[in-house]
Amino acid sequence: MQLLKEMGVDAYRISIAWSRIFPSELANFTCTHSFCHDLPQALEDKYGGWLDGHIRKDFALFTETCFEKFGDRVKHWITFNEPHTFAIQGYYKGNHAPGHRSSVLSKVGDPTTEPYIVAQYAIQSHATAADIYRRNYKPLPYHEELIKLLFFCDFIVGVDDTNNITPIEDALKDWLRTKYHTEYLTNLLAAI
Repeated sequence: MQLLKEMGVDAYRISIAWSRIFPSELANFTCTHSFCHDLPQALEDKYGGWLDGHIRKDFALFTETCFEKFGDRVKHWITFNEPHTFAIQGYYKGNHAPGHRSSVLSKVGDPTTEPYIVAQYAIQSHATAADIYRRNYKPLPYHEELIKLLFFCDFIVGVDDTNNITPIEDALKDWLRTKYHTEYLTNLLAAI
């Protein structure tokens, strides 16, 4: 922290590990800005981790503890780092934990439903955390109205403006929202 101050840095991101907050309890999983793709084996073994609705209560307990213990030093909260990444990579492609997919390499999991279940519980967990924050902690003078999810997005910039490509750049920057509306919601409704 001292080095950041010496460098003149006025904003930075850090991780908070659940295993550091709850070292001897089952709620013993690591999170970045709350959660970054790494659920401990204990919760996976007990109830299937992100595939079970119980995860929402554990996540709420963790985030409320973080708000209480660190809120006087945190201006901006990020509940999930790239939730779409851990849902797709962990429960569809299988190249992140817990490695669920249906292929020659692994027959564990159902990639046609699991990513959607995980995404649903992650979004609900974020909503619960945001509600806890706004109800119980935002009124404190050092809190700002900023609690959000963090999504990975490609950023496209043209080489020059000679061809007036701004509309194309804008469309390319908006691929994630388009994908969400055209694919995720359509597939989710079909699965329901």
